[in-house]
Amino acid sequence: MLFNSFEYIFVFLPVAVIGFFFLSRFWGKSAAMAWIITVSLFFYAWWNPVYVFLLLASIFCNFLISLALLRFRSRKDMWLWVGIVFNLSVLFYFKYANFFLQTFGAGHFASASVVLPLGISFITFQKISYLVDIYRNERSGFGFMHYCFFVTFFPQLIAGPIVRHDDIAPQLVTPQAFRFQGSNLAVGLTIFILGLWKKVVFADSIALYATPIFHAADAGISMNFFESWMGVLAYALQLYFDFSGYADMAIGTARLFGIQLPINFLSPYKSRSIIEFWRTWHITLSNYLRDYLYIPLGGNRRGALRRYVNLFLTMLIGGLWHGAGWTFVFWGALHGFYLVVNHLWRSLSKTSQVVVGSGRVISSFFSWLLTFFCILIAWVFFRAETFAGALNLLSGMMGLHAIALPKSFLAHIGVFFREWMPTHGFRFDLTEIMVLRPDTFSQGIVWICILFAVILFAPNTQEFMGHFLPIINPEKHPAPQRKSFFHWSPTTRYAFVTAMLGLTSFASLMLLQKTEFLYFQF
Repeated sequence: MLFNSFEYIFVFLPVAVIGFFFLSRFWGKSAAMAWIITVSLFFYAWWNPVYVFLLLASIFCNFLISLALLRFRSRKDMWLWVGIVFNLSVLFYFKYANFFLQTFGAGHFASASVVLPLGISFITFQKISYLVDIYRNERSGFGFMHYCFFVTFFPQLIAGPIVRHDDIAPQLVTPQAFRFQGSNLAVGLTIFILGLWKKVVFADSIALYATPIFHAADAGISMNFFESWMGVLAYALQLYFDFSGYADMAIGTARLFGIQLPINFLSPYKSRSIIEFWRTWHITLSNYLRDYLYIPLGGNRRGALRRYVNLFLTMLIGGLWHGAGWTFVFWGALHGFYLVVNHLWRSLSKTSQVVVGSGRVISSFFSWLLTFFCILIAWVFFRAETFAGALNLLSGMMGLHAIALPKSFLAHIGVFFREWMPTHGFRFDLTEIMVLRPDTFSQGIVWICILFAVILFAPNTQEFMGHFLPIINPEKHPAPQRKSFFHWSPTTRYAFVTAMLGLTSFASLMLLQKTEFLYFQF
């Protein structure tokens, strides 16, 4: 069931919320918790009921392993490895079996087909983190019902944010837990509608300019300079608004039940370094990789060389986690390389007092530009189906195929540029626009400019909703101080604006075919 579907918005979610507070009011917390577990399993079963049994079996086995970790402390190393191997084996079979069979050509088994259960990567990370935290004596363990709630809570079940036990456990035992509060309803609906707007109005609209260009690149079509760049910029915007929109909708949905989830995005495209980017993009994944992979590998405790190796390996594994393909592995390796270079540069700057640029503003701008350029190059491999498609698109971005614009652009540029551009490699020829029509190409430019303005100048969700604690532990991600106009408040004005955004989103859902969220494939 999709967050951006009418059955979810107008049937499933109202029933889930009303049933939750009704049972909590008249039968207590246990009944309300059982209700959430039940509707969460129904939510998961909407795609393929068979995989509910896989989810339940995995929950039961992991809970037994957690009990063994608590009871047999003298053998906790063994039980932790049992849990890790069990979870990774399930993940490997469903997500990577086909990949490795096809890569290494295991005879007639190479054509085996295994369907990927939704959210298996997120669920696996969540269960492993719980076992590791018990192993480290960071918690005493949940009861079975609390554990089921922790794993299956449907707002974050499919694509995060990746929730850890210390995100959820304290909220389940507070006096106000499971009690209806009007403020939670107002804040939750607002955040949900903001996320819905991002998905159906921004992400799905800009996807119309990204998808055909990447498909053409994978098909071997050589595209010109401008069209190649349009495809990559459009995809970067689509991915941002699609995934951050999902995160907002998950956070908003959870808030309806009085549960706060961790933040996952904090304006990552404003980053001026790759280090900053990974502190603001998919924050829960970055924190997970740091705490459960980078630090156990040794972190920065064993010298500079080992630190850089650990960074690279962490991002390499992070790339493989995203998808069973060599393009994802290369994407992870590329970001690992970026981070190593970034840390080396910082070390060099501190020791030799290197100064970049002639002033803070200029230095900041070029740092942002270089960072965003590196991010875009990596996104090419993240999105392309094949290396050949990625290299084809990169060739177009370098201008190796052609540098052309639609003839219709001639009417919108001055005489000087009309004479200068053809003599410097620019061509105005409709045949060079091989994928998008000239009018579609022009619309894409407008959309890209609008969405970049939103990303760079509009407040993000944390800034907009900051006065009402939209996330758990907001002190770790303080929102910058802005004028009071940019802070949401439960007033008639903001209620009207939120209603208009909601109505526009619903209209878009009726006019356009609803699409899955991009991170569902991971």
